Amino acid sequence: MSHTLWKRLTAQSATAHVFVNEYPHGRARIPPAMRLIPVLDIRRGIAVHAQRGDRKRYGPVQSCLTSSADPLVLLEKFHAALGCTEVYVADLDALEQTGDNLVVVNRLAGHVEGVSLLVDAGVRSAADARRLLDIGARVILASETSAAPHQVAEIAHGVGFDNVVCSLDLRQRSVVWGTSASPLQSPDDALASLGNSGIRSVIILEMDRIGAETGVDSHFLAPLIRRYPEMEILIGGGVRDVQDLLILQDIGAAGALVATAIHRGTLSRDDLALLSGGASHGPAQAGSG
Repeated sequence: MSHTLWKRLTAQSATAHVFVNEYPHGRARIPPAMRLIPVLDIRRGIAVHAQRGDRKRYGPVQSCLTSSADPLVLLEKFHAALGCTEVYVADLDALEQTGDNLVVVNRLAGHVEGVSLLVDAGVRSAADARRLLDIGARVILASETSAAPHQVAEIAHGVGFDNVVCSLDLRQRSVVWGTSASPLQSPDDALASLGNSGIRSVIILEMDRIGAETGVDSHFLAPLIRRYPEMEILIGGGVRDVQDLLILQDIGAAGALVATAIHRGTLSRDDLALLSGGASHGPAQAGSG
């Protein structure tokens, strides 16, 4: 690790430690084993590279792992290169209601032994969620395709809370809901509402940081993780390298969704060995992170 990167890590971690050890009712939080979760964004059957959530700019993935943009090939490479046991899949056509990639998602499920899928396919009902559960995926309930937390909770109740993860999709740190009428645009308020409804696994996805290599902001994220110790909180957007993963681990995040750093080759299996418990372990139980 270079001296410059070490200085960056220690400077940001110093702030993170202020929050990590201050939990309600005197409870101390032990940083969990960080899970690295590669991301596959799929449009019209091929993997594309996300850019700040501006889907008009997404082009075919260019990766150091392979010259192919075939999602099946990339899944194989993620597992072979990094030992990952989870992959997040976004069906962009389903999210935009222009079609779907369920045939591809179905082929991905079980394609590599020991690799499970988290799938965001624009789920808007319990029936939509069951279609993904039937192929063996864990279901993402995204705020951008939901009217409000109560709709997320209704679907989760219908298919089982352990089978779903809610994604809070943020722009400029405000939650984007499927309808502008939703009053819960504060991530803090949204997390509180979801927690009260029984949701125990959440992604905080900063869409304007996706593919931007801006780094992670522990000043923003650490207080949210501190306030909801009963939740498994995953982070998406901004990760550049293993130092950012170590910062997320330090503030108590359960895992990170990563694409650009993997495709650019700034993360390796050796890097992931620095994460406590290793990054190639399976998912933690909801609420343990």
